[in-house]
Amino acid sequence: MKTLPVDTAAFSDVCRSVLTDPHMRDGIGTYKEKKLHLILKKYFIRSAENREVPFRGFVCDGKEGDVITEIMTNSLSGMGEKLRAFLPDHRVNVVFPLIAEKTLVWIDPQTGGMSKGRISPCRDGLSRLLSEAVYILDWLKSPNLTLTAVSIKAEEYRIRNGRGKEKKIGAEKLDRIPTEIISVTEYSPCEDMALFLPDGLPERFTRNYVAKATGFSGRRLSGAIKTLEKTGIISDAGLGNRPRYFEKSDGVKMQK
Repeated sequence: MKTLPVDTAAFSDVCRSVLTDPHMRDGIGTYKEKKLHLILKKYFIRSAENREVPFRGFVCDGKEGDVITEIMTNSLSGMGEKLRAFLPDHRVNVVFPLIAEKTLVWIDPQTGGMSKGRISPCRDGLSRLLSEAVYILDWLKSPNLTLTAVSIKAEEYRIRNGRGKEKKIGAEKLDRIPTEIISVTEYSPCEDMALFLPDGLPERFTRNYVAKATGFSGRRLSGAIKTLEKTGIISDAGLGNRPRYFEKSDGVKMQK
């Protein structure tokens, strides 16, 4: 694990350049590339000539020498084929934002008017990477892979076109704009996965304990538990399956 300094001035310059780009002025969500992805790409890959580089049948967000940078803002589910192609002889840094504070702004679909921003109680913790890592389990043991967690504050814009009295249930998410980078931390999955284990777990625990500690449910919860098992961070406690109990492992070994 390595904590990197935040370049506040560079981040402000990148945000300003993106938000004043004429392609962006037509409205939230009207440009093909979402602002969160574009801002992080320009922040982490400063030189334009190193962005959008074709390589081995793919287009890398960034490539400089044998170092490839990929910005993944929603999920790691699309990374598998790229990692298979790149990791044998290239270092790959996967940048993933964790939204520590989110301000929701609602847009009226009829008038285009925007509501006053409201801070959402939902926020990402480091354990979010456990639920995402399930998509790249086959490559977590590679010493060439780095996961960079970027803790940010962001504004999220949604159009009020959903269900319910206020039309918010299932409403369309248009865009997210980062407003501040709180921290940037690099992790080597082959060594650091145990750091993603949520705090507060007893030595023996059930799936429900993990759900409570992470706030996960459904696929996200299943993904986190599978990642913990496959990386050897937790194991079956051998107490039966109703409910199934897990326990923390003494060591952290990647299962082959």
